[in-house]
Amino acid sequence: WVTHVAPRVVGGTYGRGVVVENRATLSAEGLTVAGCADAGVFCHDATLIGQDWTIGHLGGANGLFGRGLVAQGGATVQLTRLRISGAREVGLFAAAADKTQTVLHLRDVVVDATLPESVTPEAGRALELSNGATAVVHGLVVAGNIGSGAVVAGPGARLFASNVAVFDTKGDAATLRRGRGIDVGLGAVL
Repeated sequence: WVTHVAPRVVGGTYGRGVVVENRATLSAEGLTVAGCADAGVFCHDATLIGQDWTIGHLGGANGLFGRGLVAQGGATVQLTRLRISGAREVGLFAAAADKTQTVLHLRDVVVDATLPESVTPEAGRALELSNGATAVVHGLVVAGNIGSGAVVAGPGARLFASNVAVFDTKGDAATLRRGRGIDVGLGAVL
């Protein structure tokens, strides 16, 4: 269990529950992360392997962020039975770096009740893949999120998915716009 990770006293940023970087590998079963400020699990140029993970109830540092799982900069993620609930801004976020791909292999994933950032009242997306991130997902439920259930946008962003259910996506509080189940654009592939 990793719980209640507060932002730094100086600057009020970060507050990440689990950080895996610089080609390190985290392999864990039954990981629970809750109550973090910036991100529940943050992976940059590293590898995550596991099953039965729960990430939830993320507050956001200074009213910003509160992401459930962030995979970027060449990360590799292999997870089975992942639940992200009550994140802010984005439940699961993935982006690549200039010369490296970020690749996610996920099975049996639920992302629900993602809220917007408290400062901007925008976003609340369950899943966001951008700029070269690739996700292969078998079994995805996206429910009760704000703005867009899943966003796949930017050159090289790709989502390959089967057995997907997206429902009850609400418009964002700031503009009352969107409320889209799946949003694909800017050179991305679904």
